[in-house]
Amino acid sequence: MTVLIADDYAPLRRIMRDVLESAGSEVIEAENGAVALQTTARHDFEVILLDLKMPVCDGYEVLRRLDEPRPLVIVLSGFEQMCAENVKAEFGSQVFATLRKPVPLALLLDTVRRAVASNRTRQTVQSCQDYAGGLVTSPQPLCWGAMAPSASA
Repeated sequence: MTVLIADDYAPLRRIMRDVLESAGSEVIEAENGAVALQTTARHDFEVILLDLKMPVCDGYEVLRRLDEPRPLVIVLSGFEQMCAENVKAEFGSQVFATLRKPVPLALLLDTVRRAVASNRTRQTVQSCQDYAGGLVTSPQPLCWGAMAPSASA
């Protein structure tokens, strides 16, 4: 799994990186939202760990400007519950979870794993829908009843 950590506090990024890499993740760091957006343009991420308050470009702006297909985002911040509800209301399913700092590392790892599993399920469903859509090639609906013997025969 590939994870982007976007947080302006370097010691926290380093701790999260160590935990995620020890669990087998590939991790890239961004020290602010502008770097995060530049990085997402060059790499595909399954999950973004995103701080809301950062210099240059904050987490809200990152959420508004992420390109499609959008990876799932786990918002990390020292916010109160009301702020978490506002983030979920504004950005909906794009935000997989909101975690309050300091985040217990076991909870962080579990949440990232669940987000990756959810993202992979979402991709599988989309692939199946795309495949099924490609199977329907006839512009005319199939009429199975027309092939059955008539009652008058």
